Amino acid sequence: MIIQPLLLLALVAAFLFSMRARSNALSTLVKRAGLLVVLALGGVAVLLPNLLTDVAQTVGVGRGADLLLYLLCVVCLFLALSIYRRFHILEQRFVLLTREIALMNVAQPDPPDTSVTDTE
Repeated sequence: MIIQPLLLLALVAAFLFSMRARSNALSTLVKRAGLLVVLALGGVAVLLPNLLTDVAQTVGVGRGADLLLYLLCVVCLFLALSIYRRFHILEQRFVLLTREIALMNVAQPDPPDTSVTDTE
């Protein structure tokens, strides 16, 4: 079965994707290219469902619908990890912004009164 190593490789790729430090122009390009590939493959699957069944049987899956389900699970995993990373980055930015605002709004203590009043 060819599908098992491919799915395991996809899971490892998802793990590595989630461990990356930050987003940059290259990762944005890869995400957009991945989206285009998923859309194109989805279009092919809709237009040529028999081809999907043939590919599924070639990689060791019984039906095209099963292969589609496996691929959908992998894509959903990538999306969930991507959303998690984005929320984590936004949360870090929110914490830094809150700290900056808190430091800007700190009330300055009143200076001690150094004048000596003679009450005799």
